[in-house]
Amino acid sequence: MRVTVSRALSCLVFLSAIEMPIVYAITWNVQDDFSLTANPNGPYSYGWEPTLGGIFSLYNKTDAGGSGSCSGVTNWYDTSISLPPLAAKNNIFGQLCNGIQPGEVSIHPGPNGEFSVIRWTSPMTGEVKIDGYFGAGHSGIMSYFVYKDGATPIFELHNTYADGPFSLVEEVSVGTTIDFAVGEGYSAGSTPLHAVITSTAIESDYLDVAGIPDVNGDGIIDQAVLVMRAGRYYLRTINGATGKQLKQVVLGTAANIKPNALTAVGVQISVLEKKSTGVSILQIRDAATLAVLKTFTLSK
Repeated sequence: MRVTVSRALSCLVFLSAIEMPIVYAITWNVQDDFSLTANPNGPYSYGWEPTLGGIFSLYNKTDAGGSGSCSGVTNWYDTSISLPPLAAKNNIFGQLCNGIQPGEVSIHPGPNGEFSVIRWTSPMTGEVKIDGYFGAGHSGIMSYFVYKDGATPIFELHNTYADGPFSLVEEVSVGTTIDFAVGEGYSAGSTPLHAVITSTAIESDYLDVAGIPDVNGDGIIDQAVLVMRAGRYYLRTINGATGKQLKQVVLGTAANIKPNALTAVGVQISVLEKKSTGVSILQIRDAATLAVLKTFTLSK
């Protein structure tokens, strides 16, 4: 997952706060986000269905090679049934595997009509754009599907040897599922899946951002972000490489305080806020833990 903000982020240690709607662009990429150690993996789940839109069962084990893949390519599969169905990623440098290019994610249906499914469960409410394609892959005739909430087809292409591109726009709520499925075939069924889901949503009516030194050890500058949601102010630190939240603290309710500025100096973050009583408070926090180090009360 990656997060971008509509107004440019600066590497300066201070950015003045602006009271205006700020739009976050959040992107999830099936290929980049694929995990061979976690299932579910964030908003993603890897599994299968006996019929399209039927009961979704998680794959519960990984193994190298096997039917529908190549030796050294690791598969997710379900130990309660035969393999495939499966989901896999070709991490072998420079080696094509049953029509799957290095770095590609693939899904393969089962021999008894099972559909292999990669499911994305929405963590937000708003509009999302879904772009990508099912690849021709190995050589078998396959059918491709994108389903919403397990029941509503929003894309389908039946009995094809060719690629199946899609470009969709959908309204989602927290918990809405988008399923990418392949089936109605079996032999030579390794099918590449490229899917990018992009959301734009109003995150807050108040936001300030400051660059901070790397706090999670990946060598990349991170960000401190000040946001207001549902009447509360939050201070968050964000991984500069992935856009994922590292830490969060609640500063207080909008009825009691109003943060005026966010500043980062070295490994410390300062937050200037004005209380409803008119008193201004300056908090100094540790950039890694967000723990309060010092508090200063400023004269009116």
